[in-house]
Amino acid sequence: MDIVFGSKNLEQLCHDESLATRTLGRLGAQKLRARLDDLRAIVSLANAPNLPGRFHPLLGNSDSFAFQLHAGYRLVIKPSHLPSLRRTEDPWSLSDVKAVCVTHIETDNA
Repeated sequence: MDIVFGSKNLEQLCHDESLATRTLGRLGAQKLRARLDDLRAIVSLANAPNLPGRFHPLLGNSDSFAFQLHAGYRLVIKPSHLPSLRRTEDPWSLSDVKAVCVTHIETDNA
């Protein structure tokens, strides 16, 4: 699966191990790397429920999903090409999603 990032700062956090460790702690940075590697390894978002990290939709936002990281942090993603999938008579499904955008990292109670 292809992964894009919502901002340059977020992309840097996800690619810079020392920055991730300072921001999320050692275990949080390890979980972040693992979740991103797991996402890259699957073909579509339909496979995400089988991955570690308790993949789940965000309440109140039907287009966003999250994976647990560590110490109350979670990685929030959304389909990166959703507008082209929207059709009034035929809604999109997780198997349609071949690329995601990492929108942010937040605490579980955010």
